[in-house]
Amino acid sequence: PAAPPVARAAAAESCEAPPLAARPWLAFTFPRSGSGWFVETLVARSGGALRGGEEIYFKKLRPGDCATGRPSDACACSLRRALGDPRNKGSVGYKFMLKTPSRRFADQRGHPALDGVAAAACGAQVPFVFLWRRNVLRRLVSYDANRLDKLGARGGHLAHPTNAAEAAAQRATRPHLNATDLAKAIDRELDARAAAEAALTSFCGAVESRVHYYE
Repeated sequence: PAAPPVARAAAAESCEAPPLAARPWLAFTFPRSGSGWFVETLVARSGGALRGGEEIYFKKLRPGDCATGRPSDACACSLRRALGDPRNKGSVGYKFMLKTPSRRFADQRGHPALDGVAAAACGAQVPFVFLWRRNVLRRLVSYDANRLDKLGARGGHLAHPTNAAEAAAQRATRPHLNATDLAKAIDRELDARAAAEAALTSFCGAVESRVHYYE
């Protein structure tokens, strides 16, 4: 249940986070799910007046504040502090990278329990969306290929091609990916999506209109 108004006001006064002049959105997503494209599209439509914010994940919030996943004033303050960081002034929004149950297909920067962050985002009325890949297999392949790229297996790292020549060079590569347990990884990711949506639903209400797919 939500804290009474007096308790919320006291918590807000004790929080050292800067005030949110704007309400930057959060995109809850997994790596390789189109969040970079999403940020760039919004920035382009703003005429360059805005820019993309840094990604946020549990370890980037104040250590320990949101570690348990349970709602708390400390977690709410930590999220406000991250969103209001003066270094990101003018940001259109932030990517909140979620943790997947399959270590092979995500870098495990988060915590699977989102209740604390969900309560904080909804309490501050931060707008948010979920950005998923409709075809989960494509995300898994993209993530694994990008991981190999980071390791230098394809001659240097290029997360996103910036021109036709770079795109053609990426399409020409054929990394060998391990197909073991792919079906289980897809099932786990779908479960993780459902859990994230359920956490935000608990504190914000229906979220169906906030679910978007990149393909």
